[in-house]
Amino acid sequence: MRVPLPLVSMIALLLFCTPALAEEMITASAPTPRAAPSQAFEITLGAGYAQGIGDIGSNQRALGDISGAGGEARNNIEVKLSVTAADGKDYDVT
Repeated sequence: MRVPLPLVSMIALLLFCTPALAEEMITASAPTPRAAPSQAFEITLGAGYAQGIGDIGSNQRALGDISGAGGEARNNIEVKLSVTAADGKDYDVT
């Protein structure tokens, strides 16, 4: 009986090869939860630009012929406070 070489190689690989564990196994623990800040100040800035291109449909003008470019500038300032109510619970106020 003649056994094909790929089969012999596969059996030898499964029997004699073990995984190489080059690094130590490290178990990670969950990070310690931290309390939310009681007072925070936040500034948000944003900008945007839009330019339409292409045809709207057949036998109609192109989008660039009936509209132009558009832009946007945005800012936002927030103060966040933590308030303790009469019932003893903390509430965040924005």
